[in-house]
Amino acid sequence: MARVFIAEPFRRLAGGREWQDVAGSTLMEVLTRLTVENPGLRDKLLLPDGNPRAHFLIYLNDRVIRRENLKETPVQANSEVKIFTVLAGG
Repeated sequence: MARVFIAEPFRRLAGGREWQDVAGSTLMEVLTRLTVENPGLRDKLLLPDGNPRAHFLIYLNDRVIRRENLKETPVQANSEVKIFTVLAGG
């Protein structure tokens, strides 16, 4: 299982957890399973078609992974996944 960091703005939607172990062999599988286990996160992280929303940075072991690569990026049992919102504005 991958260890997923849940950023502060989303913890209330994940039972207050900072970290959660999530099964999946690719980053997209981990992200999808995270939203199945925490339904409140689905609308925040995924579009209605199941693809990830654009306003997030997703890290795998401290390396940014582009959204278009989530489906093919493998995740190992000891991987660390971190999801952060992108801030914009002036």
